[in-house]
Amino acid sequence: MTDLKKEQTEASHLYIHYPFCVSKCGYCSFFSKEREGIEADENFKTLLRELSYYRENYNLQLKTIYLGGGTPSLIPLKQLAVILSDLPVSQDAEITIEVNPGDVTKEKVMNWQKLGVNRISMGCQSMIDAELEFLGRRHRRCEIIEAVEIIKSLGINNLSLDLIYGLPNQSWQNVKHSLQQLVSLQPEHISTYCLSLEEGCKLFDWKNRLPEDEMTSDMYFSLIEYLEEHGFKQYELSSFSKPGKISRHNLAYWQQQYYLGCGPSAAGYLPGFRYKNPSNLPDWEKAVQQSRYFEERDVITGEIEEKEYIMLALRLTEGIDLEYFRKKFKVDFREKYSKELAGYVARRLMVYDDKRAWLCRAGYFISNEILCDFI
Repeated sequence: MTDLKKEQTEASHLYIHYPFCVSKCGYCSFFSKEREGIEADENFKTLLRELSYYRENYNLQLKTIYLGGGTPSLIPLKQLAVILSDLPVSQDAEITIEVNPGDVTKEKVMNWQKLGVNRISMGCQSMIDAELEFLGRRHRRCEIIEAVEIIKSLGINNLSLDLIYGLPNQSWQNVKHSLQQLVSLQPEHISTYCLSLEEGCKLFDWKNRLPEDEMTSDMYFSLIEYLEEHGFKQYELSSFSKPGKISRHNLAYWQQQYYLGCGPSAAGYLPGFRYKNPSNLPDWEKAVQQSRYFEERDVITGEIEEKEYIMLALRLTEGIDLEYFRKKFKVDFREKYSKELAGYVARRLMVYDDKRAWLCRAGYFISNEILCDFI
């Protein structure tokens, strides 16, 4: 077990993983399972114990909290109140909860607000009922609209909506239809994801029927243009926001800031290492009960930290801060990676100046290929 004294480590961001769902979506590869009363109660007790450990051993002054899953909108309100009540939170903290549209009620949203929640991330995924059915979502278009109306009527002005594109037999017109519908709901943030099917998910057999890369690339660049035309600025490869509504929690990941992860399968990043909790309930509960933290971890120092910074920073449209890079890693990025830079600049996939190095838009869709050359 690794232990660090409070005065040595300050953690400003916290992710809490709630693993339970009513049913598992067909594309989901995250750790989640259908909720059962006894398991959910035990999960709650173990989570409180884990949070207590971090409060006692770390200097927490939380700027962001993110409740993800799973389906956190299923957390009983009494349990959520206990979870959030003892956490040291900054006055202007961003507190996000992921929700399923069908779980949203006026009473729930009012109670979430009372507990400090000020940002909602809703997994819409599509505004076409046939696509929602294919994906295994348990809501339909009308429930998305009703949920947004409730959220907006209660004064929450930091709403993020998710969209998945690249479904089998999907056309750009389908994607554009969903985008038009989502934009009309006036969210402050939209996240877009190209459908990928990992082994073990319910829809894995459809993997070979996904659209070709050229088609999904065209969809991706078209949706960027559409969202920008409607007032959304792209600040990360899959993230778009209205002015001042960037996801501060997700930005912390991409800026290589330290964060804690609580709950089964949750990951965290602390000075010198990244860690991941066990991805099943019994092992996670046993580890917490025996105070065995950080057993599954990767040491992150020196060259590894530098490569991670490059990988994360190039996901942001602002790219790499060259002065920050020089001070942190004691080397000039443009000199060390001159060969890679020259190649991608010549292909008009990257550009740099005296302050930054960043991907051109043409490089966004093949960013993984570019990042591999650097890391």
